[in-house]
Amino acid sequence: MPPVNELHMRVGSNTTLFEQRERLRTDYKWIADNRESLTQEFLNKYVAVKDKKVVAFDGDVYSLLKQIRATGKKPDKFAVEYFSEHPVCYLL
Repeated sequence: MPPVNELHMRVGSNTTLFEQRERLRTDYKWIADNRESLTQEFLNKYVAVKDKKVVAFDGDVYSLLKQIRATGKKPDKFAVEYFSEHPVCYLL
């Protein structure tokens, strides 16, 4: 069995991951709740949201990711969505 402090670190990191996922979930919910106004303001743009605030936007997703990385943060910590007049369906 690992030492207590190592066990605590593992539990702590899982808690941090859970909190990060919850923040992302909250931001995606905020986007869904505000989709109409966001679409009007950011039509045909990719938008990055953090803590229920639009922090970056661009017509090109790679430019948006570059903007986020320029702040020293990882893009996977942001809710990113594309706003179009027409629903977009991605086939994976």
